[in-house]
Amino acid sequence: MPKLTSQQQEMLVDAQGGWLEWHTKETRFVDNTWIYDRKLGTQGGIQELKDLKDRFKSRTLELMEYYYLLRGKVELEYQG
Repeated sequence: MPKLTSQQQEMLVDAQGGWLEWHTKETRFVDNTWIYDRKLGTQGGIQELKDLKDRFKSRTLELMEYYYLLRGKVELEYQG
C-alpha cells in the first residue's frame, strides 16, 4: 500500500471489497441452489471447498502480481 497514491489505495481497497462481496454472494448462491439440498450429491460440499480455495488462490496471485509490478520483492515460503 505505501507504494500507491492515496487515490490508488482507495481504489484497491474498493476493488478488494468488491471482490469479497462477489465471493460471498457467489458462495451463498451455490450453497442455497445446490449444496444445502444435496443436488450435487455427497461430493458437492467437497467440490465447493475446492472452488473456494481456488478462488482465494487466484485472487492472492493477482494481488501478488500487482505488488510485483509496483517493484515489490515477492518471496514465497512454500518451496515444494
